[in-house]
Amino acid sequence: MKKIGVVIAQRKECENLFTKLGNCEIIDLYAGFSVNKFVVGGKEVYFTESGVGEIKAAIATQKLIDIFNVDVVINFGVAGGLKRGTRGNIYIVKGVCHYDFDTTPIDNTGRGRYLDFPSAVIDTDSDMIDLIKSLAPSAELAVCASGDKFICDDKIKEGLAEEFGATICEMESAGVLIASKLANKPCAVIKIVSDDSADPEDYYRFLQKMTDDLNVLIEKFLNNI
Repeated sequence: MKKIGVVIAQRKECENLFTKLGNCEIIDLYAGFSVNKFVVGGKEVYFTESGVGEIKAAIATQKLIDIFNVDVVINFGVAGGLKRGTRGNIYIVKGVCHYDFDTTPIDNTGRGRYLDFPSAVIDTDSDMIDLIKSLAPSAELAVCASGDKFICDDKIKEGLAEEFGATICEMESAGVLIASKLANKPCAVIKIVSDDSADPEDYYRFLQKMTDDLNVLIEKFLNNI
């Protein structure tokens, strides 16, 4: 039976989806870390709430790989828009840059570049991108700038868009993707823009009402992967 690992930052990003997927087994591990196991379309799906930030996201991903031996990893949730007019848009992430990582002074690689990868923008899995695109033809492809900062400053947003060609930003996908890549696990990242301004209240207002659109897409994806 195929095993799918799903990493989310906050449970509120998928509560509606949990209701639709039905009964689950809650597996408690340690240090507050737990996994919700569902059976969807003949596949085992392991959801874990990592908490906010790259380190927690990477740890959660590695646990899904080591403990449950998942075949693929999915990360979905909300992200910030680097341009105005993107709130509510769903993006299929084609690549992630970890903009907080920078060893340029000692190796001249450039900000965000790990020597393990050919570019600062690390590719997600192309086959899963194609599948998601077939399920959501209107969803655009995007580069995600990922780091351990909630970005409200418009100048920083403009800089990330210019430097990396990024459309969105958030705080977990680099940790999820890099952990998956190093374990040779295909990884898909799907995000919906919760805020596209310098006002953090936009983020909270969006989270409070949440969106069914992303959850509907994830449910389709889980059934077809």
